[in-house]
Amino acid sequence: MKPAPLPFGHRSGSNQQLYYDFYARYAPKLWSIILLADLPSLQAEVVLANTLIKAWQQQDTYPLTSPYMLSHLIGLAYREGLPTERAQVLLRARLTLFTRSQVQK
Repeated sequence: MKPAPLPFGHRSGSNQQLYYDFYARYAPKLWSIILLADLPSLQAEVVLANTLIKAWQQQDTYPLTSPYMLSHLIGLAYREGLPTERAQVLLRARLTLFTRSQVQK
């Protein structure tokens, strides 16, 4: 996955590197959640790119260093078109399997 370009006005060298670092940290995690929704590839890529750009633009109100950034990104992704029903069902199923396997040990 290649990072989406920064919006106009946010493209200084240091900002670009900070954005790439932010992208490298959160894009793979968010992408794995978006894939659970089984969206067409192009739509999934648009949700990812728009979500990360919005989070970057909102960093004055929601700091990128927040320990809850992934949860914030998931909320933004839902607003960008990530269907909640499919992703929630799949996440619950995976969590149930994980919990059962932990109990059986």
